[in-house]
Amino acid sequence: MDKKRRIVNFILEALVFTILPTFIGLILSLVNSDWIYMEVIYVVFGLLCLFFMVIRFRLRDSRNFKATKSIYEDHNTKEYKSFVHDQIVFALIGVFTLLLSLIPFLIRISAQ
Repeated sequence: MDKKRRIVNFILEALVFTILPTFIGLILSLVNSDWIYMEVIYVVFGLLCLFFMVIRFRLRDSRNFKATKSIYEDHNTKEYKSFVHDQIVFALIGVFTLLLSLIPFLIRISAQ
């Protein structure tokens, strides 16, 4: 059950960080007749995703420090491996969203 819930959460996160900027950027680009808006929205969402990843690291270190007076933890525990996997997925989603910003950039360049 826990693994299925994590998969659903990752799918929802991926959709939020790819579909939402596509929808917002497409509306802004069509209204203003310039693809720069879509490109900027993709970059902002990609950087936000990477920023959330950094915040999660900081919160985990803070929680570990309060509990054990050290930020170091056992890297062989299931909880740590799950956390690292989640962080990798966040990083991949962020990088994918940043790569999506290249599409409107190439469209703008080819239109000039």
